[in-house]
Amino acid sequence: MIGPADAACRGSLGASGGSTDVGDARTGVVSNVFQNSLGGIGIAVCLYFPGAPEAGRDCSPSTLTRRVNVPSGVPGVRTMLGTGPPDSGARIPPSPRVAVTLATMGKDGVPSPIACAVPWDKRDLCTAALTWWFVRATRKTAIAEADLDRVAARIAAYVASARQ
Repeated sequence: MIGPADAACRGSLGASGGSTDVGDARTGVVSNVFQNSLGGIGIAVCLYFPGAPEAGRDCSPSTLTRRVNVPSGVPGVRTMLGTGPPDSGARIPPSPRVAVTLATMGKDGVPSPIACAVPWDKRDLCTAALTWWFVRATRKTAIAEADLDRVAARIAAYVASARQ
């Protein structure tokens, strides 16, 4: 994961999921929450991809705001962006800040999210962290360089528009 320089990393793992956080409320935080249970995966699908067939009909409204689908350019890889704090419960910096999430979901139907919340003047860190996450999610595909560039530009524009 890409996170704030000189920041501590924390992780937790349980039978049904876990999280990894880099940073804190002072430095900003980059966070990944992952699910290993069917129930947790279902909740994650509803949060990040409420319109997906895998979401079913019983989704609660997503806590993410300004949620947008981003065409990945790769068949079977869905991508979204949204604003809101990390799901890990990590403390986030005060305003002005940016708090954004990117999630991908492949053919396996399991969302893979990354969230970033940093002081506004460090927003480029969120652009880098979310872009790297997307590149990581598509590394074993035949994604075109033009699609990578398009999604990277979309991430950068989204982060720049997400001041809180």
